[in-house]
Amino acid sequence: MIMKQGLRRSVARAGCATVVAASGLALSSAPASAVAVKRPLVMTATNYKFQGIPKTLSAGRYAGHLINTSDEPHVIIAVNLGPTCSASLTTISQAKNFVNSIDSEEAFAAACPGGSLAGDLFARPWAASRSTFRFKPGKALYFCPIPEEHGTPHSDLGMIGFINVTSPPAAG
Repeated sequence: MIMKQGLRRSVARAGCATVVAASGLALSSAPASAVAVKRPLVMTATNYKFQGIPKTLSAGRYAGHLINTSDEPHVIIAVNLGPTCSASLTTISQAKNFVNSIDSEEAFAAACPGGSLAGDLFARPWAASRSTFRFKPGKALYFCPIPEEHGTPHSDLGMIGFINVTSPPAAG
């Protein structure tokens, strides 16, 4: 699976090591910047569905807030795909195969030159968490890699999608 280190970092912030052992994610990011975050991005995780994630948003920093309204832990990992993967990943089926085939930060970098972690959040059942997301122009992919009890990743059950990230408006 893709993004092990990002999940470990999100889970470590929440103090829930059992989820790490049960999943298999990668990709780390630098700590949230001291730059003021002006735009909220409120997301809700239910069992096998994300709500509140727009299909299109403007590039830049967002105050991510994940609210988990289910009895299972959830993670949202969002990656800026870069030009190569933006062009080649056009369907959810392709995205699921991609997420399940990448097992390291190096493999992600090789498969998606110019790609980067936009942000990640972990929320325990019936809890919430916050972190900064930074989206770059192009296409972003978001997903929950945590496996359910029988091993199927939540992304395979519907917790996956794309965001079209537009260039920010010109200052004027």
